Parts: sequence; C-alpha cells; structure tokens
Amino acid sequence: MTSPLLPALLVISCSLHPALGASARPEAELDKWLEGLNDPDPFVSKLAEAEVRNLGEDVLLPLAKIVAAGPVSDAAAGRLRWLRVEKILREILSDFFIHLESEYRALELDRQELEFLDTRLESLSRLKELRGRISTRESENPGVEANLKSWLAWRRLRESAEAAAEKKTPLPEADRGRLRELEEKVDRFKKEIPGFEQLALEYRALQRLEAISQSLESKSEITRLRAGDLRERTRARKPRVESLMKRVRVLGAPALVEITARGGLLPLRENPRDGELRTICERLYDTLLAEELDELSGSGLLLRESAVSSDYTRGVLWALELDRKGKSAAAVSPRLDKHLSSVLRDLDGGESLIRDRARLELYRLGSRGSEALGISGEEKAESKKKRHDFLRGLLRWRIDPELYARVGIHFNDYPDLPFAARRRRIFQYARAGGTHAIPTLRAIVENDDLEDSFLVKYAAARALMTQLSDRWGFLVLQERNPDLVLKRPEISRDLLLLQGLSFVRSKEYQSAAREFRKILDEFPFDFEGHYHLGFSYLLLKNYVQAIHHFEVARRINPKDELTLYNLACACSLAGQLEKAIEALDASVEAGFKDPDHIEHDRDLDPLRKLDGYKRVLEKCRAGD
Repeated sequence: MTSPLLPALLVISCSLHPALGASARPEAELDKWLEGLNDPDPFVSKLAEAEVRNLGEDVLLPLAKIVAAGPVSDAAAGRLRWLRVEKILREILSDFFIHLESEYRALELDRQELEFLDTRLESLSRLKELRGRISTRESENPGVEANLKSWLAWRRLRESAEAAAEKKTPLPEADRGRLRELEEKVDRFKKEIPGFEQLALEYRALQRLEAISQSLESKSEITRLRAGDLRERTRARKPRVESLMKRVRVLGAPALVEITARGGLLPLRENPRDGELRTICERLYDTLLAEELDELSGSGLLLRESAVSSDYTRGVLWALELDRKGKSAAAVSPRLDKHLSSVLRDLDGGESLIRDRARLELYRLGSRGSEALGISGEEKAESKKKRHDFLRGLLRWRIDPELYARVGIHFNDYPDLPFAARRRRIFQYARAGGTHAIPTLRAIVENDDLEDSFLVKYAAARALMTQLSDRWGFLVLQERNPDLVLKRPEISRDLLLLQGLSFVRSKEYQSAAREFRKILDEFPFDFEGHYHLGFSYLLLKNYVQAIHHFEVARRINPKDELTLYNLACACSLAGQLEKAIEALDASVEAGFKDPDHIEHDRDLDPLRKLDGYKRVLEKCRAGD
C-alpha cells in the first residue's frame, strides 16, 4: 500500500546512582571539560560546552548535583559558570524527557488497547458459558427458552411502561393488555421453574452478547494474538519506563523544574478520556510533581536558604506549590516574591547569559512573570518600560524567549496585521517553532483578547493539527463554538478529516475510521472521506470494507492513481486476484510510475506469479 546539588539530592549517595548507568569515565571527562567553561578564550569555552553536551545522559546526575547546589555567591564568574552548566543540563534533559514520554505513552496506549481486548475476550468466554447453561436447561426442561423469551418481552414492555409514566404519557391499550398477559405468564414461570429469575437475568445477558456475537467470534483469533503481543510488549516496556521514572526522582529538583516547562509543549494526539484536554504524559507529570513536591516540602528542602538572591532551581517549583495550595504555600510566597525581584534585576544585568536566563524564568512563571514585569517598582522610569516592551509582548503571546532568539518570529505586531497576514504568521510560526509553538497557537484558539476571528482561530487549530499533531485546538473549537462549526459544513468536514489523519499518523486506525465515517454521514459522496476510510480499513485488514470504499472513491474520481493502487492492494490481499490486476493496470494508466514500489510492496505478493502482474510491471517500467 502507499500512504498520503539540591536538597533532594542530599539524601542520595555522592557516588553515581546505578540507575543512571553512568561510569567513572564520563564523570572524569566531565570534570575535564567543566574547567574550560569560564575560559576567557571563546573558542575554548564553546568547545567545552559542546563536549559536555556530547556526554549526554551519562552525566545527568553530576550536572544535576552542580545545578542543585547553586552558585556559591552572586559573583559574576561563579554565576556565569553555573548558568552555562544549567543550560547544558536543560538541553540534555529535553532529550531525556522526549525519550521518557515516548516510552510511557506507548506503554499506556498498549495498556488501554489490551484492556479493551481483554474485555472482548471475557465477553466471548461469557457468551460461550451462557449458551451452554441455557442449552443445558433447555435439554432438562424442554420449552424453557420459549418461556425466557416471554420473560424478556415482558421485561422490555415493563421498561417502556415505566418510561411512559415518567414522561406522563399513556401506554397504548394494546401494550397494556399484552403486559398484563405476559405478567401472568412470568408469575407462573417463577413458581414452576426453579431458579427462573436468575436464569432470566442470564438469558438477558446472553441476548445482549448475541447482538455482538458475530463481531466477537469472527475476530476472536486475531484478538487473542493481538492481546498476547500487547502483553509481551507491556512486560518488556514496563521496566524501561520504571527505570526512567527512577532516574527523574534521583535527579531531583532540576528535573522537576524542567518537567513543569514541558507540560504545555506536549501535543494532544490521543483521544482524551472524559473530555479531559490533557495528554497521557501531562497526567503522569502532574502526579510525579505532586509526589515529589510533597517529598521536598515534608523534608523542609523546598524552603532551604540559598546563597544567591535569585534561585532558578526552585522559583518555578515555588509557584507550583502556591498554585496547588500545598503545605508550604504560605512559606514559599515571600520567597517567590523575592525571587521575582531578583529576576527583574537580572534583566538589566551586564552579561547576556544572565539576561537570557531571567527572560526565560519570567516566561516559565506565566502570568506571574508578566505581572511582575508590568508592575515592578523598578520599572517606573519610562526608558526602562520601553526597554522591556518587547519582552512583555513575547510573554503575552506565550513565546519562549529562547525560541524567539532561534527563529526570530514574534507576534507583537500581530494585532495590526490584516486577516490573511495573520493566518500566514500562524503557519509560518508553527513550521519554525515546532512543538515550542504550541503554547502560542493554543492561546490564539482560546483567548478572544488575542484573536477574535473564528476563521483565524480555526487556522491556528489547523496548524496545530497538521504540523504539530495536536488535536487540542480542534477539540476546543468544537466545544466552545459548536454553532459556528455546524453552520459551516466545510469546516465540520475539514475538522473530521484532519482528526482522522491525525489518528492514522498515530496508528489508531479504529479511531481514524470513526472520524472518516462521520464525514460520509454528512457528505455521502466525499472523495477524500471514502478514500481515507478505505485506507483505514486496509490498515485494519478489513479488506471487504476497504474494497467497497475504494470502489466508491473510484466512481467519484476515476483517474486517481492512489485510489486505484490501494484498491489493487486490497483486492490482492482479499484473494480477488483478477480484480487486483485490473486495478493495478488502471493505476499505472492513471499515472502511477513507481515500479520499485510495486516490486517491493508485500500487499501485492499474491500477484507475483501471474502473467497479468508481469505485464503491468513492464508497462510501469516502460513509462518510468
């Protein structure tokens, strides 16, 4: 087929923790290069930074110890060396957390699918058990199943009567008479047949399972094989995830600070449970942060005195403790105020590294950072206000100052741009910023003060979905603007299409098929709806449905080469070999010119020995 040293660390040994997998050699290398970080020769200092960074995860713990300990004073040389180490640690931790998130998300999605498959297997087992019981009772007491059918009819009629009574509407006379007649029979059955009531409940459960029995039985072997595969994968992945989580706890506060910065950068790919607009990894991080903050607070380490005025290892954690109203909230409040004042002084520091770190801290502190920058007593002078106007704009639009330094895109002039230019800025920023653009684009979708046009919000949601695999924007638009979505069928259709494609990218093919079916409910002759639904069924190995939707797509657009090619694949896998040859030939006639793909596509293996296949392949080569 083809497809479109801080407190927390004082309690651990000074030697490297075995969970971190570090050896003496990387630590020795680290000591050598750390000496060069403050070398006056820029070449030497930059080389030292690069070499420390190249040591990667092996030196996470020793770097975390240095960062957690903090600078020994506010002296410039010591602070600069510390800030360089802290920046390197942040960069290494970024890759580490990407690894953790990938492993944890895969583990949780496998667990969810396994739970669903286990439920199907339990239902199948229950179906067989109930069939056996009813069959046994029927052999012992011929006619009992007919009695159970009467009981089931009585139960349904009684439920209809209760629903009618609640709505204060009369039950039709014929139904009332039928109900009285069945009630008399049921009373007789209860007296004459031992255990009838329990048997009746089992019969009702059996009927519910019989309604889905074809689906349960036809896929039972596939379900068992898939469940077995998922169990093996889960057993193999779980220890890796536990090891990574242990490493986070060992690293202590420096790792926790970076976790708080990652929550808003995680794209919402999976279907959120109960409408919760948080990712699987956000829920993991929230739990981890709560546990570790409780640990730091309980030990008193969250409140230990620092040798420097601004504490970049705990400022964000203090804000989090206040937001969650933790046990130490009252105590951290004055410390956070003092920290903010120090950060504002750092904005006017003489070294660019200090100024850059202060800007990043204000960004990470969110509304607190913006408010502090706007109302600080030290900002009274008009010249200073103007000096920080640009930074205020970055914070307002949730743009990471480090990202702006890399890509040079800002939104401070955005309100003055015309409609088309605002949309272009959104897509340009999504491409350049990657996942770091997510907070800004989400703010545009959510905040009417930043953007009041629904169509521009829709553009931001589309950029999130198509470029960053983040469904969050679309879910918010559907929840908050259902009328606008419904009034514009083309937007409703577009939303469903993009959500379906997002599910295909994350290999959630059942969910993708559900979204594409919704398109066809509203637009029965939509070409892309039929094509992508057919492709989803092909990936799900439901070849009959795949062929059907590819055939409809072919009727709508007879010359689409990919539709014809994938129709050939579906027919080949379904054993319809002559039809597969015909569709493959038609795809080549329509412009499919990739003989290498045809030769190596395993979906076409059933065709290899046929003369028709060889003829089509030669035709494709001749036209290449």
